[in-house]
Amino acid sequence: MLSQHTPSALPATAPPILHELRHAFEERMMSHWEGLRGAGVAFTPDGVERTSHVHYTHGTLHVVAVFSHVEDRFTQLIARDADERGVDRPSYTLNIFL
Repeated sequence: MLSQHTPSALPATAPPILHELRHAFEERMMSHWEGLRGAGVAFTPDGVERTSHVHYTHGTLHVVAVFSHVEDRFTQLIARDADERGVDRPSYTLNIFL
């Protein structure tokens, strides 16, 4: 699995939905990880890394997996209600640092 490439582990006390999101991410992201590895690193004029984003749906959530080309790994999952995908200020987000 991707655990070797996403070193932050969730504590056992984390809410079940966070464990579910992490597990679902690990099951589906290997093919994306292989495709993103080795891509060129790019920065904004301000020196901020440009990351790649992989979008997918998990149940009623729209999830974005953030890939850092500098670190060569996924670094974050951001989930929100799938019905609010295009909304600038969603009613909630769930963030998991990988």
